[in-house]
Amino acid sequence: ATYLACTPRLRFFMNKNEYAREWRKKNYLRNKLIRIKYRCKTTKGNGYFYYGFRGIKCELSLEDLEFLWKKYDGSKMTRPVIDRFDPYGNYTISNCRFLEAEENRKRALWSNKVEWKKLADVQNARTKGSGSLD
Repeated sequence: ATYLACTPRLRFFMNKNEYAREWRKKNYLRNKLIRIKYRCKTTKGNGYFYYGFRGIKCELSLEDLEFLWKKYDGSKMTRPVIDRFDPYGNYTISNCRFLEAEENRKRALWSNKVEWKKLADVQNARTKGSGSLD
């Protein structure tokens, strides 16, 4: 790497940042697995309410993620994210896939609209006094 006139201290931080960037690339799947397990197990984590609290467990290993990465060709994606076919199911090899982040976002927006519609139907049924909430 070539550097323009910069202080040794700044050069140290630039090298450190480059090293961190390379480490993240090499350990991408390991980091994904760590984050998934954190969401599912750590009660103080930000995502625990949406994953672990709802009973979603991580049953994936690093080898499983590598298999999924090759199966869905994650290296050719610009921003790959892991997605579950069944949003209420666990992280298992049969329930997960890699998707583009944009495609996953659109899918999540659509499913949220469906869930909000179901919630509105339940609330309407309660206000009308019908006993059925199905």
